Amino acid sequence: MITSSKIVQICFVVNDLDQAIAEWVETRNAGPFFVGKDLSGVPIDYKGTESSLAISVAMGMAGDLQIELLKPNGEGPSVYSDMFAPGQTGFHHVAAFVPDFEQAVRDHVASGHEMNSRGLFAGDKFAYMDTRASLGFFTELYEDGPGLRGMYRKIAEAAEGWDRKTWIYPLDDALS
Repeated sequence: MITSSKIVQICFVVNDLDQAIAEWVETRNAGPFFVGKDLSGVPIDYKGTESSLAISVAMGMAGDLQIELLKPNGEGPSVYSDMFAPGQTGFHHVAAFVPDFEQAVRDHVASGHEMNSRGLFAGDKFAYMDTRASLGFFTELYEDGPGLRGMYRKIAEAAEGWDRKTWIYPLDDALS
């Protein structure tokens, strides 16, 4: 059985990061967004093979929920191309912190959800579980560590009392 965890993020694959940010700011009052463009070389294990991600991302808050806007930059296989062909966009995954990362991965696998990819970000583990057959999207599990928690805290703090004048900050500001 999979232990329930609070969803802390929803992610959308987009073609134009700047346009997607502007739409979220204008239509949902989400923001500000912390942006990392042309990130490459993030090492991952993709279906048992060493690989790396090539992406651009923006993360901001819509109320208590973090919004991730993600533009794949690479042509190779990835958790993003497994769901969307080049040029396609849409809702991709939810993310949650889990109290016991390795146990959560095992529970998902035991429930029939293949682990698509895993790696480290901000010093903490993450894994994409293929929950498309049961939920229609991927589920990203986060190790509940100081790096990712710190990033989430800084993004949430920036949203408190946000003046809507500055929409974009460097992602490195949230990771430091």
